[in-house]
Amino acid sequence: MVTKRELLKYGIKTDDECCFCGENESIDHTFIHCSFTKSFIKKFIRWFNTTYNSKISQTMNVCSELLQKSTTNEFCKLITIFLRYFIYSRKLNNKPIHLHDFVNAVQQET
Repeated sequence: MVTKRELLKYGIKTDDECCFCGENESIDHTFIHCSFTKSFIKKFIRWFNTTYNSKISQTMNVCSELLQKSTTNEFCKLITIFLRYFIYSRKLNNKPIHLHDFVNAVQQET
């Protein structure tokens, strides 16, 4: 996975600022530390728990938690991978992340 950090290193980008929060971008930043990502993941957890009658905790590392807890639930694995893809693709295209856009994307894929 390539972030602006790597693109700056190779002279492809002129900065390594996260398009959501302005901090230095990295893979860890994108999925764990970014304040916008954290807010989106909290909204996602509430939506997921309500929609699928689940009890995923409000941790910041929901992607890993879902993958670890869902060894028998392929849907959880797929939605977690799709969540990561959604966040990453939005960053690549400098688009904001909104829960309704994610839900619509999931519904289009299912």
